[in-house]
Amino acid sequence: MGMPPVCLDSLTIENALNNVLLSVALGEAAVAHIINAQGEILQAIADPSGPFTGPTIQCGDIFAEYVPSLAEMFECLQTLECSMVKKLMIAEEVTAICEPCV
Repeated sequence: MGMPPVCLDSLTIENALNNVLLSVALGEAAVAHIINAQGEILQAIADPSGPFTGPTIQCGDIFAEYVPSLAEMFECLQTLECSMVKKLMIAEEVTAICEPCV
């Protein structure tokens, strides 16, 4: 999927709101890809015949090292999600104010 067009030609309130919604949608798609990639990493770690196996490698040791960074990543995603919710709330407020103009 390519990048959707962002309309900057004539900046109307409608275009501005569409661009805000587009940025939230792209952010949500990015979050989904990040979470999916982390799930695939966890599956590879847990796979007994996967790349993280061997006589000296213990699955528990890998999880112990990986889980703290995973938790930190989810905290960052939570912050990102909060900023996207704020964008949507502002867009909703602007829509309510400008509704008679549209």
